Amino acid sequence: MKNENYYVGLDIGTDSVGYAVTDEKYDLCKHNGEPMWGVTLFDKAELANKRRSFRAARRRLDRRQHRVKLLMELFAREVSKVDDGFFKRIKESYLYPESNDQKIRLFGSYDEQKEYTKKYPTIHHLIKELMESTEPHDVRLVYIACAWLVAHRGHFLSEVDKHKIEDVIAFDEVWKRLNEHIAREGRPLPWIDGVNSVDVEKELKKKLGISKKTAALAEKLFDGGKPPKEIGENYEYNYTLVLKLLCGSDNISLQKLFGKDEYAELEKKSIALKMKDEDLNAVMQSIDESDAEFIKVLKAVYDWSVLADILKGEKSIV
Repeated sequence: MKNENYYVGLDIGTDSVGYAVTDEKYDLCKHNGEPMWGVTLFDKAELANKRRSFRAARRRLDRRQHRVKLLMELFAREVSKVDDGFFKRIKESYLYPESNDQKIRLFGSYDEQKEYTKKYPTIHHLIKELMESTEPHDVRLVYIACAWLVAHRGHFLSEVDKHKIEDVIAFDEVWKRLNEHIAREGRPLPWIDGVNSVDVEKELKKKLGISKKTAALAEKLFDGGKPPKEIGENYEYNYTLVLKLLCGSDNISLQKLFGKDEYAELEKKSIALKMKDEDLNAVMQSIDESDAEFIKVLKAVYDWSVLADILKGEKSIV
């Protein structure tokens, strides 16, 4: 067959490749007496999304464990004065006891453990008491509350004065930052003059569907007119999409939001302000710095509306 012409046929699938070798008359060729055909099987190809999500989850867990470990080091000296076996019991708390006599507990005696669970049915009862009480508490209780907060941190990373909680839920500040960012290079604000921030605050607080909420917000901001969609010298963003983002819409195209064709080539081509922090940061790192700053300002307004909805006029959720 050295000097003869032959054909090689391939059948390529998602998880297999079939092959066959024939002569010019399409008769199956042989090699060492065996027909020259067969199939190779392999695992079906998968996108990287699944592996990426596992990596992100592993990193989040690593960071959480590192924060808790650091907190243990900060509390170690004071806790050891009260209970030198406290942290050891915490580290062993995931082990399954061989008998009821070996049940893992946080405190040194079952009576202490029983009293703790009776007084604080959930971690939030303990946190609430520590927030409101001026009396000194067992340092172990303080550690338990701090460890939970460190492990389950919220989305507000700026420092907050505990005596001025109202500043956190004040809408004026986030609305002012948004307006300042838009007008930073002398550009006009897209909405009508004299917009009352109180009216905007009320619209963002309303329990409506995204479409109805967007329409109601546009009514207040543009006095019945339509938000400018065209991006040019005066307006650098598509404000129809900006309002949809603020009202909780998903999958807003980065290309259409900023009017930049190169954003259509990004791995993550769309955005939502309710995305996970890791996903939102990945989007912000892939776009221009000024555009990322605008997303950050919009996120502050959206986060305010979420927090205001959770608190419902209270100073805490507990």
